[in-house]
Amino acid sequence: MIRFVHVPKTGGVALREALTGHIACDGHLTTLASAQEADAITIVRDPVERYISAFWWLATKTLWPWPSPDAMARQMGTKLVDDAFLRYMVLWRQTHWINADRPLLWIGHTESLSEDTARLGPLLGLTLSLPRRNVGRYPHQPLSPAALDTIRWFYADDYALLDRRERKT
Repeated sequence: MIRFVHVPKTGGVALREALTGHIACDGHLTTLASAQEADAITIVRDPVERYISAFWWLATKTLWPWPSPDAMARQMGTKLVDDAFLRYMVLWRQTHWINADRPLLWIGHTESLSEDTARLGPLLGLTLSLPRRNVGRYPHQPLSPAALDTIRWFYADDYALLDRRERKT
């Protein structure tokens, strides 16, 4: 059996829909460490892009005190922002779900998900079709150098994960 480890804000809902009925998929609750299956697959995303997506998703779902992703990032280190990062799993590091100690059967990348899924299908013996939803749904405003530095610092482990993924493909 194969398990899909769904990291929030990576395109996992689309892949989960494509995989439903074929492999185990149970949302954001399973981590690679907790998955009982021998083989697991996942999707990763550029941490800055994922942070921006998570910010706008949260801004539509909660009482959100920040006017932009830049404003929130520049206030990282304050209790209000740090509490938000602890409370909302969409802001958690991707390495919360995927640890570097356990190998993965397949790692897709949000930015190349269609092409990566085309390679996943034959690996699983399936023909997969991704639904196209939420593409370009949120505004994309440039981040200040200070905000980018802070986000890159906070998600440094995720950048190491992306490097691991890039070496495997």
